[in-house]
Amino acid sequence: MKSKVTVREEISRHFRDGMSVMFGGFMGQGTPRRWYRCC
Repeated sequence: MKSKVTVREEISRHFRDGMSVMFGGFMGQGTPRRWYRCC
């Protein structure tokens, strides 16, 4: 069970890191406005 928990935590951490990095890059570039408009 510990191994499964660690794997899940690692995946969630990687996913969160990727999302945060992407969001940060978009916000830094100022593209979120276009994204919001597209959405």
